Amino acid sequence: MPGTPTSTAVAAFYDNTDVVDALLGSRLHMGYWPGSTNLEQAQDHLTDLVIAALDAPRGCHVLDVGCGTGGPARRLARTSGVAVTGVTLSARQAEQAGAAPGVSFRVADVVRLPFPERTFDAAMVLESLFHVADKRQALREIARVLRPGARLAVADLTQRRPLEAPTPGAAQLLGLLACEEAGAYEGLLADAGFTIHEARGIGTEISATYRALLDRMAGNRPVLEKTIGEETVLALEEAVQALAAAAEGGDLGYVLLTASLTERAEV
Repeated sequence: MPGTPTSTAVAAFYDNTDVVDALLGSRLHMGYWPGSTNLEQAQDHLTDLVIAALDAPRGCHVLDVGCGTGGPARRLARTSGVAVTGVTLSARQAEQAGAAPGVSFRVADVVRLPFPERTFDAAMVLESLFHVADKRQALREIARVLRPGARLAVADLTQRRPLEAPTPGAAQLLGLLACEEAGAYEGLLADAGFTIHEARGIGTEISATYRALLDRMAGNRPVLEKTIGEETVLALEEAVQALAAAAEGGDLGYVLLTASLTERAEV
């Protein structure tokens, strides 16, 4: 069963933008490594895969759920000629994201989106659902604000069995994750009124990210320790090591899903 992270805990983690940047860089997500030689290239490659999967028509309005500091949203707007509204739980992230032509950001929770029905033509959900305990409600809310026929692209971590945390500190950080088994998304999306077009497992292609994150942490350790303390840095390192071990053992995967809205969910 997935964990039960709270919106408050997730927001508090991402409000510490200096720490998140020291860990993940400005792109704030995993990387797709075939053809990539460093973390930034791999992260851009994954963003481009999600953008291609979304296939949003030029001129449409896209919802970016869990937008972080806005890198993928700006890349989507720039490369696809669309307008993007990004939402994040973190007020610090929304402030740091600022604004760009055709792109705006606001603080909002995906289980209670502050938009009227049928506002958006498409939605991109890049590594945010694994922070949501009630994915059924989240997907129903996304469906509510999409127009019929709208496309959806979801990129998310998946798990075969619960993650094992080596220490209480690592367990607290891993408690921010609520990963599902890959097969669970078929029912969750269908319940929200979506038809899945493709579910692509790319866990092998993204797995090198964990070791890259550990290397990045090692290089930024003085900054991290000054910001959050040596004990918390150690817990963060242990949590990433646990993720790496789970991925290498085949227990932690990654799925890229594309779907379209066929029915309005009853909410």
